[in-house]
Amino acid sequence: MKKIVFITTAALVALNIFANNHPSVQKKFEKELRFEANQFLIEKNQTEFVKISFKIDEAGKVKILEANYSNEKLMKETYKQLSILRFENQQNNDDIYYYNFTFKKL
Repeated sequence: MKKIVFITTAALVALNIFANNHPSVQKKFEKELRFEANQFLIEKNQTEFVKISFKIDEAGKVKILEANYSNEKLMKETYKQLSILRFENQQNNDDIYYYNFTFKKL
């Protein structure tokens, strides 16, 4: 069964340069981000990535600051899915998060 596995390798969520753990962001990503198995042209055992830095604004929306990626379609789909996420009760809207999404077809 072909699947794209969503792996958060080096699931680093860093706040303001320091590597402080922020589990609510990671849990939200794991729970709500989904990618369809045959949506992207990834060869078996090929690895692709999307690295982003972002803030969460007062309304709880993700605001992408910068991105680096190996596959433009994956980047666009990641942007699309992040744009519909909403975070509640964010204490500090000045925090900057860094995240590495790794995709691999098994």
